[in-house]
Amino acid sequence: MVKGKKRLMYVALTAASVISLSGCNEVTATNNGEILTYSYNGSEVSIKTDDIVTKYLKEDKNSHASALYDALYEIIVRRNFEDGGKLASYKETVTDKANESITKAKETADDNGQSWEKYLEAQGYTDSTMTVAEKEHELFLKNIYSEMTTTVDDQFFDRFKGHTDGLSTSTDELQKKYNLLNGSEGWIQKYVPYHVKHILVQNDASQEYGYSRGQISSDNAHNLFEVINNLANGSSFTDVANRFSQDPGNGDGGNKKGGEYIMATDAGFVNEFQLGIYAWDLLLSNNGELYKSSNESLYNSKLEHLFVNDDAKETIEDISVAYIPFGVVAELDEVKDKTTVNSITVNDNDPDYYPRNILFNKYFQNRNVGFITNETAFDYDALKENGTGGLKHTREDNVSGEKVWSDLDDNGNYKTTGVPYFADEQAKAFQEITFKDGSKKKVLCDTDGNPIIVVRNKESSSGVHFIIVERSGFDDTDINFTVDSVAGTTEDYKTTLNEYYAPVNPKNKEGINAKTGKPEWVEAFPHVETTVNGETVYLPKKTYVQKETVGPNSFVNNSVTNYQERVDTLSTNIKKQINSYNKYYWLNSGLDITLKDILGVKAQELVDKYIEKELVNTDKTNAKDFDEKWISYATSLEKQVEERKYTLLPEVLAAGFGDAELYKEGQPGYKADMHSIGGDKA
Repeated sequence: MVKGKKRLMYVALTAASVISLSGCNEVTATNNGEILTYSYNGSEVSIKTDDIVTKYLKEDKNSHASALYDALYEIIVRRNFEDGGKLASYKETVTDKANESITKAKETADDNGQSWEKYLEAQGYTDSTMTVAEKEHELFLKNIYSEMTTTVDDQFFDRFKGHTDGLSTSTDELQKKYNLLNGSEGWIQKYVPYHVKHILVQNDASQEYGYSRGQISSDNAHNLFEVINNLANGSSFTDVANRFSQDPGNGDGGNKKGGEYIMATDAGFVNEFQLGIYAWDLLLSNNGELYKSSNESLYNSKLEHLFVNDDAKETIEDISVAYIPFGVVAELDEVKDKTTVNSITVNDNDPDYYPRNILFNKYFQNRNVGFITNETAFDYDALKENGTGGLKHTREDNVSGEKVWSDLDDNGNYKTTGVPYFADEQAKAFQEITFKDGSKKKVLCDTDGNPIIVVRNKESSSGVHFIIVERSGFDDTDINFTVDSVAGTTEDYKTTLNEYYAPVNPKNKEGINAKTGKPEWVEAFPHVETTVNGETVYLPKKTYVQKETVGPNSFVNNSVTNYQERVDTLSTNIKKQINSYNKYYWLNSGLDITLKDILGVKAQELVDKYIEKELVNTDKTNAKDFDEKWISYATSLEKQVEERKYTLLPEVLAAGFGDAELYKEGQPGYKADMHSIGGDKA
């Protein structure tokens, strides 16, 4: 160490409380415990392990277990950059970077007309007993450790990001446990990522709109129609998201990037969005049963990380899904500006009775999962005849015994016409999907056949969400294309989840292979191997990074840069979930550095128990958070059912807006304290 009267960060412990290290490889290089050496200012300097431990104990006296862990982690990190460590080859690089940071800091101080001493004081080095050189060295040590931890993060990611199937059966226990795409403690297993796309249509309803009396503007109604109509007419989901989505999170500068997200379990999505996707995928569609039958142990293991409780499951399955006929969407646009009848107001111009609000509240004010169906809206005659169109307009209140006007049954569901809106040749965007009970229905899908989920949320940025799931976190097999034309077989080639999320660029250079006439795809990317014009060609699979299906006769030639942007996005999502304790065990494997006892206290045992406790607490916190989310979501659905049963205005008031008969006493539009039609009391 740099010598001086006093050091700010590294102060030796008293002899009675010296903490040293023990390990299978005898890491101490000198009798003084100096194990870490660096070239600084043209000379060799060293750090004692005791000094590092002292620093943490001095800084965190009230939490010694945590402080000891942090100290041990720093020791192990620094040790791995010394000879024999996993990262020894990076020692010169991180040292150079730390020295460069000092040089840049001096240039910054000089540019600002600030003395180097004053600059160091501004960084927190204010001890008057230290020389400027000692303060500078403390900054160097801080910078080099920062460079080291960045390198550790990058190297952990690089060493555990392998996507090949062989890793799951590897004899390397660290890979089997920590591999990010295959491991039992990896990103896919613990965080169950979903690849989703999203369109948000905002509305004017305030936070007080409840579940049945939201009020939207004419523009809101038209925006809903624009989004759904474009999707129904064959526009890609990405294109519609880029043109119409009002989600501020979808990129900046108008570049919404197709409303694309990787949704892991820690993502901060509203309940209706995140839990709605899980509810559909696992509880309401037939997918959950299919996943379970294909790999029950994997299914159950991942399901544990979603913490679905039985009460929420029962509520969600009872309430089931909502349907929004395309005919209603078209009608919503037609009546968006209709607020009077021949300049005459209804019920003192109460917006609740505007047709657009009645239709919006019945069909879009649902926190449960909904779908757009290829069905017409009910006509007025069918609605007016009190049930002949299949609707239930009145029922007896089980508390008061009085008649209640309602389109809903006791589970909050309503019937639809079942009559197609589009003829078959015009209804290509509507595909048949299967529900858990085996029933089938044609619903609006994207151009790849993914059903478009519709939900309404009640939190900030409230609006109507349109969501597709590009890849479920449970679907571990996905047909990429038939290999018949590639390898002469009729087997469907599958893309597994670990291949789908491989953070690898499928190209490393631009240009076309002159012999094959195809782009130069790299072998390291998940691929199908074939021969074109006598040359081996690696056809990349369809993954998060490589979105298109590439067959032997197709031509996809995105740039290396475009692919790298997707690799970087994916890598960022994976990296932020890397567990610090996993890095600790990885770095210490082979070193086995441990703390010796301190004044009779088993220091290493204290650290081990601390790590175990932190891991358990993290799992408990996640379980508690998700349990609360599921309870909140299910409670919201139950409240929705109860409120809508009694306060939702029936659709007949929209279809027959202005028909005086509907506003007389005993009819669904009657309000005793308001005028009905033309200013006369009902």
